[in-house]
Amino acid sequence: MSFSRWRLIAEVLVLANFLFISSYAIEGEYREKQVISYLDDKLKFLNRHAVKSIQSPDGDTIDCVDIYKQPALDHPALKNHTIQMRPSFIPVPDSSKSQNHSSSRSIPLQVWQRSGSCPKGTIPIRRVSKQDLLRFDDLERFGRKNPQFVNTSESDNRQGRGDRTVVINDGTVSLGPQVNLSSAMLVATVYHFVGSRASLNVWNPRVASPDEYTTSQIWLLGGGRDDYESVEAGWMVNPKLYGDKQTRLFAYWTSDASKKTGCFDLLCSGFVQTSTKVALGAAITPVSSVFGPQYEIPVSIYMDKKTDNWWLRINDNIDLGYWPSSLFSDYLKSSATLAQWGGEVYSPDVRKSPHTTTAMGSGSFAEDLFDVASYVAHIRVMDFSFTWKYPQYVGTYADEWNCYSAYHYVPGYMTEPVLFFGGPGQNPSYAMQGKHNEKQVTSYINNKLMIVQRHAVKSIQSSDGDVIDCVDIHKQPALDHPALKNHTIQMKPSYIPVPDSRHDKNTSNRSIPLQIWRRSGSCPTGTIPIRRPRTQDLLRADDLERFGRKNPQFVNSSDNRLVLGDRTLVINGGTVSLGPQENRSSPDKALRMTFNEIQSAIMVATAFHFVGAKASLNVWNPRLGALDEYTTSQIWLLGGGPNDLESIEAGWMVNPKFYGDTQTRFFAYWTSDGSKTTGCFNLLCSGFVQTSPAVALGAAINPVSSKFGPQYEIPVSIYMFSTEIALPDPFVPLMQDKKTFNWWLQVNEKIDVGYWPSSLFKNYLKSGAPLVQWGGEVYSPNVRKSPHTTTAMGSGGFAEDLFGGASYAAHVRIMDYSFSWKYPPFVGTYADEWNCYTAYHYVPGYLDEPTLFFGGPGQNPRCP
Repeated sequence: MSFSRWRLIAEVLVLANFLFISSYAIEGEYREKQVISYLDDKLKFLNRHAVKSIQSPDGDTIDCVDIYKQPALDHPALKNHTIQMRPSFIPVPDSSKSQNHSSSRSIPLQVWQRSGSCPKGTIPIRRVSKQDLLRFDDLERFGRKNPQFVNTSESDNRQGRGDRTVVINDGTVSLGPQVNLSSAMLVATVYHFVGSRASLNVWNPRVASPDEYTTSQIWLLGGGRDDYESVEAGWMVNPKLYGDKQTRLFAYWTSDASKKTGCFDLLCSGFVQTSTKVALGAAITPVSSVFGPQYEIPVSIYMDKKTDNWWLRINDNIDLGYWPSSLFSDYLKSSATLAQWGGEVYSPDVRKSPHTTTAMGSGSFAEDLFDVASYVAHIRVMDFSFTWKYPQYVGTYADEWNCYSAYHYVPGYMTEPVLFFGGPGQNPSYAMQGKHNEKQVTSYINNKLMIVQRHAVKSIQSSDGDVIDCVDIHKQPALDHPALKNHTIQMKPSYIPVPDSRHDKNTSNRSIPLQIWRRSGSCPTGTIPIRRPRTQDLLRADDLERFGRKNPQFVNSSDNRLVLGDRTLVINGGTVSLGPQENRSSPDKALRMTFNEIQSAIMVATAFHFVGAKASLNVWNPRLGALDEYTTSQIWLLGGGPNDLESIEAGWMVNPKFYGDTQTRFFAYWTSDGSKTTGCFNLLCSGFVQTSPAVALGAAINPVSSKFGPQYEIPVSIYMFSTEIALPDPFVPLMQDKKTFNWWLQVNEKIDVGYWPSSLFKNYLKSGAPLVQWGGEVYSPNVRKSPHTTTAMGSGGFAEDLFGGASYAAHVRIMDYSFSWKYPPFVGTYADEWNCYTAYHYVPGYLDEPTLFFGGPGQNPRCP
């Protein structure tokens, strides 16, 4: 082929490439012109001629637009529409207030109102910018939610996108599927609703990504899953729609499940605004803060008697405008069949791992209650009686209970119910999925929290993060126990044992620490302090049904080769069995064990009957090797065999799985069956009856001891008194007291915290205890293993380090039927793993007080 021919081909190719590039550029230019034209047309539609414009300090521009030139009137269904300037009737505001609805809860303002107001005959419209439009991938869907209709196949249901149901009055109500939405709400259903209202607690929750949003709102809905009609209002944080993360008032509607109709605020034709005072989409301030001022917006949606228009009212005195009934083709023409209150989070990362960190409500779970969790108060519906009333039947629902929760809180008789809802989204809760389905877990959590979270006369925010609720003493959890039906609370013990005045010579610098919450306040007379458990606390449990209870310690003690069988020590020449310690998983008769074991280092006393034990427990904050482990320093009173052990215990512990942190905390515990089905820590089940307003079981204590520094200790006593027992002469006058057999818990020699009623126990602890123990224990899956757990006991030093280096139990005493404190005549020490944790009964010299030292570091060169 000649050179000229090659040159001709090359020139043709260059020309073709040029023509291709030119045509692409022309097409791109054409498309760009289309976009610009669409933007201009959209902005012209949205931004009407302003009679007056107001520059808000938050950056918004509010245009005061002639009421007859607003976007709504461009809707085909509103051709020749006559604006209804006011509703034909005003529902009377409900005057009832819940006990927790204090005067400190105020109504916030819209930010722009600080800079001016719109004149009569105009309505305020937030100006939309070109940047607002350009944030959307699909300009034709600007201002509209993504459609929620889906093919609810089996795979969709597995992914949580299928049908969503809630149980109301023993019936199942379908909520329809959701895509990229996670809700937590209260639901009411009936044949006809013509109104709904509530006071929405206002917050500014975190939004993780610009294409996500979070709301607090009310809904009125009707129709099927693919064509539902909805009117909604509340507040939201939506950076994609508004360009920032401020909390803003919004309204929304659709007549076809958001496929082609509806929008937020005034971003399409539809909602007819009549008020000059409120701008939809404008920011509101101030917002609530945890344990700070609480702000709320009363929001009502109700149907006009004469026109069937759906009116939106806020603050109980501003009729903002209405959705004309002509917008709806069927379901909302005359009423709604479903009312909802709560919140929702939109994100592509719901029902996924990693989950979105976008928060709902305050960002706290519903069970954190007032001043922490977001609430919806004064919930009402309206039927054709056209009066506000509390819905007769309701149900709570959460798509992802471990991310966002809903709690219908009924604090007490004649007290108004309140919906709490919300959550942090992604959080470090221990996963419970696979063991229970979401409905089971949600139901259990709500039921459990109803038991342990009682209506608070007063709540105290502790500086360590705890919330202490001061609860009426007669409404405490203990009294729900079947054995305590018609129980009369014993307000104080029949007698107070005389404190032992003897002190060993090493105690002069030992102080009694304080519970941290006491620095922030105190509970009034007639109440008891209860540490408020939270949803996160329950979610960390491996088994929700065993929350607050130790793992059972009964085993088939045939395998002494694994050191899991019977544990014995010698006391006064005799052998005492302590019983085995471990958790067993045995679905059949074969011995199948999981080595999640307890390690002890203790001093033991035994006799036919003890009716009391006491000691001053040296307080430390030992290291934890893992979050599912714990360590204690305590006293025990026990009776029974390995499979039916009855026990009462008290002392201090570090237990991050249970409490959510590694603080040293005061605890009490009981069981009547080896922790198989009975008993719990603190007040997390019915049983222990608290009487003191001064001490909160489970609350943190501070300060703690330091090596060769100040030493702190807590005197702890457990004792029984019964007038049925024959007493020596000094006690004869007390024989007229009521017979109780209750086991009292006393701390600091002067505070009677409360008691375990004798009726909790079936046999062994009915009238005395044959075994007393003092010392510590470590729970870990990694004891008797290599590598061993690094969880420490006591100070983390071995018992032989003595004062200033090791943890101790001083002033050890028992009480028999002489009803006087005495040092036990015969004791023995025991340690499960002497190379990891030790116990040492130290007797410094003649006439000196013996002291138990115990503890250890766990893993160390002696304990690999």
